[in-house]
Amino acid sequence: MPVSSFKGDFCNIDSFEPSAQTLDGIKEMNRIIDTANVLEAVLSGVPLFQLFASRSANGSVIIEGSASVVSTGINISIYDWKGFADAFKSVGIIRRRRLQDHADMTALNAKGKDYEFWRCVSNAL
Repeated sequence: MPVSSFKGDFCNIDSFEPSAQTLDGIKEMNRIIDTANVLEAVLSGVPLFQLFASRSANGSVIIEGSASVVSTGINISIYDWKGFADAFKSVGIIRRRRLQDHADMTALNAKGKDYEFWRCVSNAL
């Protein structure tokens, strides 16, 4: 499998054929990315739930079918959007750090052109 099919041709390693270890490493990187994408998708729905749901007297959640426009507007205006943005941004930071750590660790266990590949991936992150 040619390296250029993964992510452009930013690191040209002549006649590089990834080893099974490198292919497993790439699968793990894809898993990290997929997990972070799911977390971002779930996290993006949190404000909607918090803005349009309320708690009853016994603590159970009630989805308001006829939420007043005024109370919803107030909830939107006082919502902690900065906290939400910081949390959302941190997912990308953590994803990148985990990818960097994985590339570095995989490079430590690689040899030859596999090592060159993982160093290139690490430097690209």
